[in-house]
Amino acid sequence: MDRGVLQAAAVFLVVGWLLIQVADAVVPILGLPDWTTPFVTYVVIVGFPVFRLSCCLLGSLSLQKAGFIWIAVKILRRRQSGLRKAT
Repeated sequence: MDRGVLQAAAVFLVVGWLLIQVADAVVPILGLPDWTTPFVTYVVIVGFPVFRLSCCLLGSLSLQKAGFIWIAVKILRRRQSGLRKAT
């Protein structure tokens, strides 16, 4: 297990816990339905394994080193060059 994956998981858990606490405090004040706080809790619980899996997959594919912005720029440049050839 990579150290970055563990750090990301820890950050997810802390942010998820904060979201649950804020939802618990704010839902009655805003008059939102009673199911809102359990819904936020379920989203955090279900989202955690999905997040961990995506972190592990991205770490194993070495996409973290390349970065999403770099990949997006490369894709956009390919599309633009294809458009130039077509016109």
